[in-house]
Amino acid sequence: SLKYLSGLWLIQNGQPEEGLKCLHYALKHTSKEEIKILSSQSISQHALLVNDIAEEVRFLEKAVSPGRFDRRLYLALDEALHKKQDPGARNRLAESVPEAISHRGDIAFRRARLLFDNGQPEKTLSVLVSHKFSQHEGQAYVRRLYVDCLLVNGFSLLAAGNFQEAARNFAKIMEFPENLGSTSHYLGEHSRLARFMLAMIDDALGERKKAESRRQDILSKKETGAYNGAEFSERRKLSFDEFAAIELSAKELACSDFERPEMPVGKDDLAKQENRISKAILDKLLNNEFAKAVGIAEKAVNDYPCSALLRKMSGLAAAMRKIKSVPEALALIADM
Repeated sequence: SLKYLSGLWLIQNGQPEEGLKCLHYALKHTSKEEIKILSSQSISQHALLVNDIAEEVRFLEKAVSPGRFDRRLYLALDEALHKKQDPGARNRLAESVPEAISHRGDIAFRRARLLFDNGQPEKTLSVLVSHKFSQHEGQAYVRRLYVDCLLVNGFSLLAAGNFQEAARNFAKIMEFPENLGSTSHYLGEHSRLARFMLAMIDDALGERKKAESRRQDILSKKETGAYNGAEFSERRKLSFDEFAAIELSAKELACSDFERPEMPVGKDDLAKQENRISKAILDKLLNNEFAKAVGIAEKAVNDYPCSALLRKMSGLAAAMRKIKSVPEALALIADM
């Protein structure tokens, strides 16, 4: 225990290398299970700080004791495995959650996100809409997952030719489900992408003015209706969702005279990679190379199954390929 405490003190006082040596020594030589768990947790926390996902996962898994469920360890390990893009390990981890705490908002959110990462947005929606998140549980990430599900579901319906149901999904993004908690009004980046898709459907229906109005609104800085975003402010950079909707809307309007936002880069290595791949998909869409965009996107989702952004870009590519097949799209709409 002395080595463990020494390790913590050294790390907290600017000597991480020496501190980690002490923690590894404590983990290897102690006979006390609690010290092993605490040492493993501390090493994993340092790995988190230096963005070493594999190391973080390895030591969180060491900290997990068979037969004893620790909710905080479960949440930390699920988050790390999410970053590692390993839904299989998360599926196995989820089996350890006791039924007695399944009602908690943090547990319900992790269950819903896992379903989404397994490619089941409808089941994800079912979990989210049936759970009453408390004010402190219903934060922006819960709302974000809800909207991601509606987008991906809408894209899938559109790609299958069901324009009417797709439009309903996109329109729901402007609503405020009260059960999602105190910040359920947050729409942020997602409403732009939804409005872009509604404009595409309007266009296919021959409602050109309505489509143009939606696109102009997407390029506008002003807040409209339910939309509640920080727009182009320095306080919150645009997400790639917004950037894609803006660029695609500008192309549809043949508009170059607007304040083009800076392309999102990403705050860590994973986000940067997601944005680079998303930019490659977007470039193909802007060039009307829909089949190539779908190909890049499908590979990306296979490589990064826990990336909500890449699932959305994949769905967007497939949906645009369908809706841009004008004769087929018009025939489908005529049957609605």
